[in-house]
Amino acid sequence: MQMFNPKLDLNDAANRSLQVVSLSRSNSFSGTVDDAHDKHKALASQARIIAATHFLPLSVSVSKETPAEPYKWEVARRSGHTAMYAGIRSLNDHANLDCTILGWIGNYKDLKGEERSCSGLTEESRANIRLAVPVFFDEETANGHYEDPSWWKSYRKVNETFASAISEIFNEGDITAMLRNINPTATIGLFFHSPFPSSELFRSLPQRKEILNGMLGSTRIGFQTYSYARHFLSSCTRVLGLESTPTGIDNHGSMVTIGVFPIGIDVKLVQERRAQPSVKDKINNLSEMFAGKRIIIGRDKVDEVAGIKQKLDAFEKFLEIYPEWQNQVVLIQVTQPGQTRQPRLENKISSCSYGSLEFMPVLYHQSFLDTDEYMALLNIADLCLITAIRDGMNTGSLEYVVFYGTAGSVSGAIQINPWDYEGVAQAINTALCMSSDEKKVRFNQMYKHVVSHDAQYWASTVIEDLRATVLVGQSNSVTPSLDADYFAKSFASSKKRLIMLDYDGTLTPITNNPEEALPPPAMLKALRKLCADPRNFVCIISGRDREFLDLHLSDIKGISLSSEHGSFIRYPDGDWINILDEVDMSWKDEVLAIFQFYTERTAGSMYGEFQSKECMNHLENSVVSKRPVEILVGKKCLEVRPMSVNKGEIVKRLMGAHPEQWDFVACAGDDKTDEDMFRAVRSMKRSINDGGAEDVDGKPPHYFTITKTAAAWHLTSPQRVITALERLAETE
Repeated sequence: MQMFNPKLDLNDAANRSLQVVSLSRSNSFSGTVDDAHDKHKALASQARIIAATHFLPLSVSVSKETPAEPYKWEVARRSGHTAMYAGIRSLNDHANLDCTILGWIGNYKDLKGEERSCSGLTEESRANIRLAVPVFFDEETANGHYEDPSWWKSYRKVNETFASAISEIFNEGDITAMLRNINPTATIGLFFHSPFPSSELFRSLPQRKEILNGMLGSTRIGFQTYSYARHFLSSCTRVLGLESTPTGIDNHGSMVTIGVFPIGIDVKLVQERRAQPSVKDKINNLSEMFAGKRIIIGRDKVDEVAGIKQKLDAFEKFLEIYPEWQNQVVLIQVTQPGQTRQPRLENKISSCSYGSLEFMPVLYHQSFLDTDEYMALLNIADLCLITAIRDGMNTGSLEYVVFYGTAGSVSGAIQINPWDYEGVAQAINTALCMSSDEKKVRFNQMYKHVVSHDAQYWASTVIEDLRATVLVGQSNSVTPSLDADYFAKSFASSKKRLIMLDYDGTLTPITNNPEEALPPPAMLKALRKLCADPRNFVCIISGRDREFLDLHLSDIKGISLSSEHGSFIRYPDGDWINILDEVDMSWKDEVLAIFQFYTERTAGSMYGEFQSKECMNHLENSVVSKRPVEILVGKKCLEVRPMSVNKGEIVKRLMGAHPEQWDFVACAGDDKTDEDMFRAVRSMKRSINDGGAEDVDGKPPHYFTITKTAAAWHLTSPQRVITALERLAETE
């Protein structure tokens, strides 16, 4: 969906300046009990990488010297998979990583150059293929998971085959994919290079939930563009009913983070290839052939989403609106076969008729183009025309800039709507009439981006981002159940204790009617006993309003209370302090109007859940994008709050008042509203303990964050939390 118009001296410009990822280490680990996340830090620092891709960008053919089985093989780069080849090779070249490649090789070529299925090969011939871990499918599965009506069965079988192959070389601590069931504690990275459809389209799939749940087995999911990431987040919200932020999904207590990683090209390889004498010879030949003509080039796979038919129709409109360009401009359109044959589309394209005996404005080349010839065409072209309706990692534009992406990545391009034929025609005319100065400015902008965001940059970004996710403790792994003995022992050995507790879902079960969630007698008894000891500071940090907390908890002598998710706080024997006094709340009327709109259109609780998701999307587009606020989705509640006010700020206030005194800190919560508390505890712990030193050999300070993803421990019910508090109270 872009047009590129830089015809500068590219020789001068050149002189100016899995998809699935696995990190592995040894099985030994030494760490402390109360912080499971430090284990992930150790795993990320010493790593081997496993790069697994469904379809390897490599072509395997029988060596001409050995026609009889067991075959010997020749392995070369597969035509039409430049981006994937550059990405995988860059992962392999990444510094400080030992890379293992794993993937399906597709068919092989026999001595006559004809493609054959690998299903008939002997084990000896398969073993001779010098790839680290080649994956093989039977012919029915190989064909079925792309084009057979029973695609779901074959699709699952392909994924199971990959999971099994990866599992055979998997070590504890690996970061990989499709392995959540086989290795529940694995840290998994997935790069999704294809377009992800909008939720309106995606939710029409019969297996929509299975696909989303499979992807959500990852720790980190990367997409080619921001729009594809947004489509995925929206689908998770609307199809699965999960809570989401612009950077992640709360998958039932496990945070799956989302990132955008546009893949680049191997700039150095392209520049070296274009300098070859064979390319220069073809440049001279083509320049003579098209002397006096302006050249537009397009290269696409024969696929509906490539927009080839739209491109040809728009070019016809261009010649109609601007007849002065007739016999002056030639469109050289190169196509190559798609993954599957599309006869109807091929017939549509072939039926297009242009020009006359005197003038042939379109040269249509329908096959793989020789690399030297392609490089030469890029060099002589005045304009590269891409009219993809929806595209994944189209790197033809990036190659054109270097020699020659996507509209979302290369901002110097002229962006167009492929369906607006007149608009495309006008854009072509604008590009061809562009001044040299404007072309130079646009080219320099695009060239700088392409060379700085090449395949090596993509590989480095994917790996380092995945490592960073592990380091901040967001690995999608199971947190251990609270060690009650260690918890009580740490409490008993401490002299100054800080205990911070959420209310709903933590101390009391969630109820349909919030007013029925009253404090259990056992909980009140334990809190009274804990608050009676001057060594303990206990604070209830709740989303409830002040009236509720005053009514049910204020008679506990020595307790502190915080209400409305950090908006107010009351210390023992003090008055409520309004933390919002100095915060801009001018956005409240706008949010209230949106809430009222959905409230009036919500008929019942089942419909209410759907409306809540719709309301959240509305708020994200209308308010969150332009105001310093964030959406908070809790148990049966949807809230909008200032970004500077949350439960985590209360934790920082309590821990920071006398940071040197706490030698025991416990924080418990149950839903997304409590994640801020857990992150604040970890942040304060590191600043207090000189860079994050942990308690060693049972010595204080001790830190316990309990339940949910950012916590180090979990308890399965409010009753278990109360039991743990009762044990602390009895310790006295």
